[in-house]
Amino acid sequence: MVKELKIRETGILLLLVLSAIVLAKHVNCPSGLPVKFSPIQDTINTAQEGATIRVPRNIYFGVLKINKTLTLIGDNAIIDANGQQAGILILAPNVILSGFTVQNVIRFPDAFGVPPEISELDLEMDGSGIYVYQTRGTQIENCSVTNCFMGVGIFQTVTVSLKTLNIYNTTWQVMLSYSTDVQIFGSTIKDNFVREGGAAGIWIGQHSLMTLRNCTIENNMWGLIFQPETTYNKVQYNNFLNNTYNVYVHPVALWVGEFPNNYWSDYQGIDADGDGLGDTPYRINAYNADPHPMMVDPPYTPPPKYEYQAGGGCPGKVPNPK
Repeated sequence: MVKELKIRETGILLLLVLSAIVLAKHVNCPSGLPVKFSPIQDTINTAQEGATIRVPRNIYFGVLKINKTLTLIGDNAIIDANGQQAGILILAPNVILSGFTVQNVIRFPDAFGVPPEISELDLEMDGSGIYVYQTRGTQIENCSVTNCFMGVGIFQTVTVSLKTLNIYNTTWQVMLSYSTDVQIFGSTIKDNFVREGGAAGIWIGQHSLMTLRNCTIENNMWGLIFQPETTYNKVQYNNFLNNTYNVYVHPVALWVGEFPNNYWSDYQGIDADGDGLGDTPYRINAYNADPHPMMVDPPYTPPPKYEYQAGGGCPGKVPNPK
C-alpha cells in the first residue's frame, strides 16, 4: 500500500511515493532528543521556490519547516507533532498554507530551550501549532489547530492573512508579537484550556495593527488581550460568546483601536428603536468601547482583499525579514 504526495512545479507533476509504514510511524520526542520531521519535509527540501505541493489526506507524524516560498495544499491532511514543540514553522515570504489540521504540540519548560533544528522558534511561542517567524506575506486558510499549547504564533512578521481557521482546545489560541498588518477573518476561536499563567483567544502585543472580522470568539477565559504598544486595531462584525472576560486592555495601553458592530453575549443594553443596534455603547474600559453593539449576529461581509505591500512593517520593532 502506498500513498502519493504530489508536487506541481512549472507544469511538471512529480510523485513522491511514501510507504504506509513510514506514514504511520508514531514518533515520541522527549525533551533533549532531536526533532523528528514529517515525511513531507523531504518534498519541501527538494521543491523549487514557488512550487505548489499537494498533500493527500492522511496523518503525517512530525514537524514541518517551510523555509522557502511555497504553496502547500492539504486534502484535510493531519500534521501530528506527537508531543514536539511546534507543528508547522513558516520562515519564508509569501507562503500559502491551506487544508491542514495541526495537533498535539506541547510546550517544554524554558530550561530545556529549543532544539537546534528549529532554532527559529522563540521561547515565547514554544508550543505553537503553526509558527510564523520574521517573514512577510503569509496566507493561512481553511486550517484547524487543536490540542496544542498555542494555536498560531506570529512573531516579528509583516502582513499575515488568517482566513477560515478553526482553533480550539489550546491554551493560547493566537499570539501576535512585534508584528503588523495581521488580518483574521471568518475564523472560530474557542474552548481554550485555562492553565497557570492565563489563557486567551487572541493575545495582541507590540504594534500588531490587527483586523478581526466575522469571527466567533467563544468560551475562552479571555477573548482578547491587548498589551502595551498596541494600537490601530479594528475589531468589527464578530461574535463574542460566553467568554469569562471578552476583552482585557493593559492599563498602560490606553486606546488600542476600534470595536464597532460586534455582538457581545454579556451586553446589557436595549434596542428601543429596533434598528438591530444597542442604544448604549458596550464599554470595554475608559478608552475603548463598541459604540454600536449588535443585538443579533453581525452581518457577513466579504473577506478583505489580500494585499501585500513590500517594505511595510513596524519601524524600530520588526527587523528585516530573512
